[in-house]
Amino acid sequence: VSFNPNAVSYSLGLLGIAMLALLVPSELAATDEWSSPSERLTLSRFVAVLLGLMYFQWLIFNMCTHSQLFNATPPQDATGKLMDGEGETVSREGRLRASAAVDIVRAGGDMSSISDDDFEEEDEPHLPGWLSCLILLLSTILVAFHCDYLVESIEPVTKQLHIHEAFVATVLLPMVGNFSEEIAAINIARKGKLDLAMGVAIGSATQIAMLVVPVVVFLGAAMGQPFDLDFEVLQVRLLLASLLVASLCLRDSQANWLKGSMLITAYLIIASAFWFMCDEEFRSAGVARPLKERLADLLPATAVEAAEAAAEALVSSTAAPVHVV
Repeated sequence: VSFNPNAVSYSLGLLGIAMLALLVPSELAATDEWSSPSERLTLSRFVAVLLGLMYFQWLIFNMCTHSQLFNATPPQDATGKLMDGEGETVSREGRLRASAAVDIVRAGGDMSSISDDDFEEEDEPHLPGWLSCLILLLSTILVAFHCDYLVESIEPVTKQLHIHEAFVATVLLPMVGNFSEEIAAINIARKGKLDLAMGVAIGSATQIAMLVVPVVVFLGAAMGQPFDLDFEVLQVRLLLASLLVASLCLRDSQANWLKGSMLITAYLIIASAFWFMCDEEFRSAGVARPLKERLADLLPATAVEAAEAAAEALVSSTAAPVHVV
């Protein structure tokens, strides 16, 4: 089964930019012990501005200037009527009759059982605009309160069930929070509408990375709670690896069961990493470890002591007064 490659390729490109925006502050905090938190916060806010501008450029490109790239519509003739693969105009009744015939054959039925009722389109339910906005507003308020209760219950649940916070925060919570979206994407894909399913899945990730993250950065600044883009390094690297796997699976615009199995396997590998991640490592995001501690993880104790003695000798030699004869 094939799908439109344009939306997927552009979305993956935007996700790559988002990964770069997370990787730079995180690696800077992990490797540069001389950089201050205020400098990393300034860098994060600058990167957040770039991400927001990039997302609005994507909206203009997707909806205005190049919207034809993302419309998976069949070819049309000069009058706007749909055409088949041989260039012949297809009427509306012909399209309905062909669709009904395909559905009956797939179900194991007989072509002679097709009636005129099969050609009639069902009227879709329609809600007034004001009612849709009201339902959306009430749902948002309810979800906000439920999110507060959910976040407050994480620590007691992890202590009672002896589960690491990393697994709950990065696997369970996203799975529960996006459960309805995941079910909708699966149902849409089962109906053969892969373009819409890809838009639900990858489009949602793009919106979170390119819009929600910058908004949270500036909301934190407005509320007096500094929020930077310095995440735990292992998380950013896993995110980058998952993006690479998804790009390799989707590059030929073909979908099959083996690619789905590959993506599920990659997800289970990443989830297992968070299952075994200690809480101290998960909370270490934004904390620049001193050079002494990082050397202690890589070298024996005697080598670290020798390096410290050499550094002290070098400092004392440079600080000694110089006598000019």
